[in-house]
Amino acid sequence: MTPRPQESQTQYPYTRWNFVIIVLEVSFFITGLAFLDPIAVLPVLIQKLNGSEVMVGAMGTIQRAGWIIPQLIGASFVLHRARKKPFVVIPCLISRIPFIGLALAFWFTPPGSHLQALLFLLIGVYALFFFADGLCGVPWHDIVARTIPPNLRGRFFGAANIVAGIFAVGAGAIVRNVLADPSLPFPQNYARLFILLCVCMILSMLFLMFIKEPPGKALAEPQPFRRIVRSIPGTLRRYPLLRRVIIAQNLLGFGSLAIPFYAVYGHSRLGLPESMGGVFIWASVAGSTSASVMWAYLNDHKGPPHRPPRDRRGRPAAAHRRHRHPPAPSPLRPLRRPRLRLLRRLLPERGRHERRLDGHHQLRLRDRAR
Repeated sequence: MTPRPQESQTQYPYTRWNFVIIVLEVSFFITGLAFLDPIAVLPVLIQKLNGSEVMVGAMGTIQRAGWIIPQLIGASFVLHRARKKPFVVIPCLISRIPFIGLALAFWFTPPGSHLQALLFLLIGVYALFFFADGLCGVPWHDIVARTIPPNLRGRFFGAANIVAGIFAVGAGAIVRNVLADPSLPFPQNYARLFILLCVCMILSMLFLMFIKEPPGKALAEPQPFRRIVRSIPGTLRRYPLLRRVIIAQNLLGFGSLAIPFYAVYGHSRLGLPESMGGVFIWASVAGSTSASVMWAYLNDHKGPPHRPPRDRRGRPAAAHRRHRHPPAPSPLRPLRRPRLRLLRRLLPERGRHERRLDGHHQLRLRDRAR
């Protein structure tokens, strides 16, 4: 595809390299999380550790809060820096290393003992992972925005989800076989899943380090955390489209809080085995992968690269407003058809009057379009 003038290789360097590397990094990251799936695996594990349903719901809250809140803190560290990759790598190392300790703790704990200690260790590692990973959300997306042109971002995120979905199908099969193996007692069976999670996270970190970051624009002075927080209301008032996106994301997030309880209900009330978690992962992969294909197509064919520039209120820019809604055809236009030429010749005065009305109608439409 021929790049647009504003999307040249100078403005978006390392596009091919980062496209492949980041897709693989995201794919291994999502595959690793599939071994501790917050919908299919984690709720049943908490229940087996004598955790309450309140804790099951709290894990979803920890996940969303850990991903959203630290981004404000991370933004205060990177907005004034031209190189942001170190602020992606360091938080990722901090967030992923504790999974090794979690796997060792589950592996060496005798069956049926120290369940409360394992539960609190699991909650602590889970919270640390998402809060530390949330710190790198802003710089990671900034690197993506500086290396992937807008006309490729739909295919980029779609490819990442499709490759991750292919890997996650294998992860679902492994989860199903491991949890159904009677030779692996609890908690050693979950320890094996955590080991595979660590392997995927290590591979994700390796690809993360291979990302090439071009120098980017930076603010002249650091932005304190308080200033960023105080600017949120004004930013939301200034950009209504951003406000709508945030509202939609929060509404979807509130709705997804109930999803983990389906696994608990199926295990405790319907008597489904733990190995059904692999089937739940397959269903989740099927839905997310098919949706990724659809959204990737819509973004690349109907998204920002194909839409006219817009102002802060989300309306088409002044140069494009006149052509957004072309003038409607005049109701007197049929009088210009060949079959009615004779009528117009017989009624010349009426024809001139109609042309005057038609001209006034077009002027009114133009004024409205402006």
